[in-house]
Amino acid sequence: MRKHYIHFLFLLLFICIISSCSKANNVVKEVCKTKEECLKTGDAFLSKINKNMQGISELETYTEVENKDEITAYEEQRKDDERYFFLASYYIDNNELVDPYFEKLDKKRLQKVFADDKEAREEISAFHEDTDYHQILWDMYSVLIPAKYRENIKEFDIVSDGYDNVVAHVMQNEDNPEDWILSLDALDSSININEVVKTLIHETAHVVTLNKTQIPVDKKYVKAVTEEKDISAYESKCTTLFLTEGCTKKESYVNQFYEQFWKPLESEWKEKKVETDIEAQMQFFEEHEDKFVSEYATTNVAEDIADTFTAFILQDSHKVKESKEVKYQKIAFFYQFPELVKMRAEVLAGLQEISEEVEEA
Repeated sequence: MRKHYIHFLFLLLFICIISSCSKANNVVKEVCKTKEECLKTGDAFLSKINKNMQGISELETYTEVENKDEITAYEEQRKDDERYFFLASYYIDNNELVDPYFEKLDKKRLQKVFADDKEAREEISAFHEDTDYHQILWDMYSVLIPAKYRENIKEFDIVSDGYDNVVAHVMQNEDNPEDWILSLDALDSSININEVVKTLIHETAHVVTLNKTQIPVDKKYVKAVTEEKDISAYESKCTTLFLTEGCTKKESYVNQFYEQFWKPLESEWKEKKVETDIEAQMQFFEEHEDKFVSEYATTNVAEDIADTFTAFILQDSHKVKESKEVKYQKIAFFYQFPELVKMRAEVLAGLQEISEEVEEA
């Protein structure tokens, strides 16, 4: 793992250099204009990316799990707050990280949680206040996702729950719910470039599909959620899809996605308690593999649209259009929105730059 880690850091350094050059030139690239041109351009970028980052476009397939106890234990570990360490936080000002804050590291808890993982303990301690490494991670994200698609992300946090757990996540700012926070795991970000890239696209998809243009911010509702009050009155008034973030607009991406793909399965999904039961989730994916791009997508509609959006970015449009399976119809759902087709091409332009460094590294 150590050798792989050092190898990966050199890659991140190259990506940082790319990002610095882009800032110096101060040029916003327009890779395409029309929907048709953007589809063709995106596919061309993707073809080159797949040569350098093998497997990045592969969709998950159902695999029989021999030891379900291990899966249950893993899921419990992921939900264990004791394992979660908040390391550092930055505000984002004009795409720059500013006003760093470093949380005091609870070394007793660190020793207890990772008693059998000396490497994780050492790396969490090393990355805690490593501002150069934090900047490199932000630069990687900046190369991948153009600034206009992450304008709502106002804070960047460095966290860790050890290796191979939560790679990244986003959440609304409780004080200003129109703003979003991106948190990235310092350890997982140094291991698997394909997984990091796919997770960052997935988390950006949450911001794209759940931001204030898609779900109007109701500060009274947000306060009620924060204070764990009864929100049933808000839900009963909502005539569209109701999510944790609030009542979706009728024309929002996620509400349209829900109306087209989730309603036929929702009663079965609820009855089997797929959202909260990991074994039920695995079984549901096995039974409906043709309808979901991943097992995790079965969790709920918000995770489904985020994982499907990731597949939309990383799947060749010709393959998508030729397939008859529902999961490919869900990917094709995004082609009706010219702004998202353009976003796809621009994200793939950044990913191609990253992939070239992957090949050289």
